[in-house]
Amino acid sequence: MASAFLGILTIVFIVLKLTNYIDWSWWWVLSPVWAPIILAVLILLIVYLTGFLLSKTDKYKSHGQHVQKKKTGFAARLESMQKQNKELLQRNKKGANMGLSIYALKLGDKISREEYDSTGDGWYVYQASGMEPINHIPTVEEGCYKADVLYSDCDIFYSKYSTFRDIISCVVLKQDVKHVWNNIDNFIGKPFIEFLQTSDCEGAIDYTVAEKILHDFEKYEPVIKPELDEYLCRFFDHYVCVLKKTVENKGIVYYS
Repeated sequence: MASAFLGILTIVFIVLKLTNYIDWSWWWVLSPVWAPIILAVLILLIVYLTGFLLSKTDKYKSHGQHVQKKKTGFAARLESMQKQNKELLQRNKKGANMGLSIYALKLGDKISREEYDSTGDGWYVYQASGMEPINHIPTVEEGCYKADVLYSDCDIFYSKYSTFRDIISCVVLKQDVKHVWNNIDNFIGKPFIEFLQTSDCEGAIDYTVAEKILHDFEKYEPVIKPELDEYLCRFFDHYVCVLKKTVENKGIVYYS
């Protein structure tokens, strides 16, 4: 119906052109032929472009959701890693590893035992049992504290720590460490006695006692180090660093 109308309209325009009733160019005379084609092409182009833009929008939305999921997954993994690191730190602080960790700490505010137990934050400072008659924390009240870590790179296997103490006892006091423990009253005031009479897994030493121990380490270093292997020499240096940081900052040495 529409094509017949356009065909008749084209014939009418041609007759009017040939009889000089209209002064149009032949482009406009024949417009009923080409105009519908141009219009159809324009409509198809608009439809194609509309579909293309809609597909791009859906793709970007899908990509954005995928990125968001990836971010969410990364955040979850990061949170899990942070939780694992915190648990590892707490295990190390409580001696759950297979060696001894020694820290230099600067004590801050005292906290309740309930807060310490519930949060896991803080440090429980106390005199290790069985160390009598030596008091390793004469200036510190036993309890739980917030603290800044001044030095933490001082770790050693339990067996190596026992060897380290025994070497010092034999070199300086000319007796093995067990003899010193069993006859502690005879060695009060002697070099290293405050160091030898300490637990190998717990307790603390305040800066006043650490200062005396540091003096002993510095004085007897030339005769002790030749008896140590490479591993124990490194521990010697790290332990001296712990003592120095403790004395300089009036802190404590913390055994864990």
